[in-house]
Amino acid sequence: MTALKRIWHLFYARNLEFLRDKDSMAWALGFPFVLLVGFYFVFGHNTSPPAVKIGISGQDQQSWVQHFKALPEVQVIPLQSEKEARTKLQHHRLDLWLNTDTHPPQYFISAHAPKGYLAERLSIYEWERRQRDHSQGQSLFDRNTLDGDAEIPYLEWFFPGLLSMNIMFSAVFGVGYVVVRYRKNGVLKRLAATPLSAFEFLVAQLASRLFLIAFNTLILLGGGLLLFRFPIRGSASALVLLILTGAASMIALGTLVAARTESEELANGLLNLMTMPMVFLSEVWFSLEGSADWIKTLAQAMPLTHLVNGSRAIMNDGAGFQEVQHEFFVLSAMTLIFLSLGAARFRWQKR
Repeated sequence: MTALKRIWHLFYARNLEFLRDKDSMAWALGFPFVLLVGFYFVFGHNTSPPAVKIGISGQDQQSWVQHFKALPEVQVIPLQSEKEARTKLQHHRLDLWLNTDTHPPQYFISAHAPKGYLAERLSIYEWERRQRDHSQGQSLFDRNTLDGDAEIPYLEWFFPGLLSMNIMFSAVFGVGYVVVRYRKNGVLKRLAATPLSAFEFLVAQLASRLFLIAFNTLILLGGGLLLFRFPIRGSASALVLLILTGAASMIALGTLVAARTESEELANGLLNLMTMPMVFLSEVWFSLEGSADWIKTLAQAMPLTHLVNGSRAIMNDGAGFQEVQHEFFVLSAMTLIFLSLGAARFRWQKR
C-alpha cells in the first residue's frame, strides 16, 4: 500500500468517526451560527471602550504631542506622513488624526469608526474646553471626515479577525484533542504496528480537519455576507486559498502540541497557553498601534497574525494573490515546520 493510500484511509476513517459522533458534529456545525448571532447582537449596539488613539502629523507635531499627552484616556502616536496617517485611520488603527501643518490645524475622523466620536470628545473638545479663555469661544481646529469611498466600517474591519479566530480554535483544539485521545485509548499503539509513518498520520489528520474547517468557515463567511452584506473587495479565490493555508498552519501547530502529550488536561492547558496570546496579539479585537516593538515582533511569529492581515487585505483593501504572497509564504513555511517537528517528536504510545 502506498503512502497516499494510507493517508486516504486514515482521512476517510477520521471523517467517518466524526460523522458518527452526532454531538461533536452538531457543535462544530452549529457554533458558527451561535457566533454570528452573538456578533450581531453585540456589535449592533456600536459600543466601545473609553481609551482612544490619536495620531499627529506635521512639522510641529512634537509640541502638540506633549499637549495631548496631558489629556486622560488619550494615547498619542506621532506619524511620519499624511499618507501613513490616512491609511491607519482608514483601517481603524487610529481613532483620530490631527494634521498640524495647516492653519488652523485639521483633524480627521472616520464616520464609521465606533470610537471616532469618542476620540473627538476626549481629545479635541477637551483641549478646546481647556483653552477656551484664550480662543475667545472660537474653534481651534478644522473638522474633517474621510471620504465616503475611503471609509471601511468597523464591522467590515473586524469580521476577518473573527473569521480567523474561529478557524484557529477549530484547528488547534480539534486536532489536538483527537491525537491525545488516540494515544490514551491505545489507537496509536495499534497503528504503530502498521507501515504508517508519523508524518503520514499527521498529514491525514491535517487533511481531515481541514475538510471540516472548510465547511465550518463557509457557514460563518456565508452568514456574514448575507446578514451584514460584507463585501469581498479583492480576489475571492485568494481569500479561499489563504484561509485553507492559514487553517493548515494552525492544524499543524495543534499536532505539534499533541505529538507527545498524554492527557486531555495537559493538552487543554498547552493549547490555551498557545492560543490566548494569539487572540490578543494578532489584532483580532484591537490594533497594536502604539505598542512596544518587541510585542509587534512577537505577533509576527504567530500564524493567526498573518491570516488576519491577509484576510483584511483581501476583504477590506481589494488585494489579490500578489499583495498577500508574503502571508502565503509564511503560513506555508509554518505548516511544513510544525508538521516536520511534530513528526520528529511523535510518540505512538504512552510512557
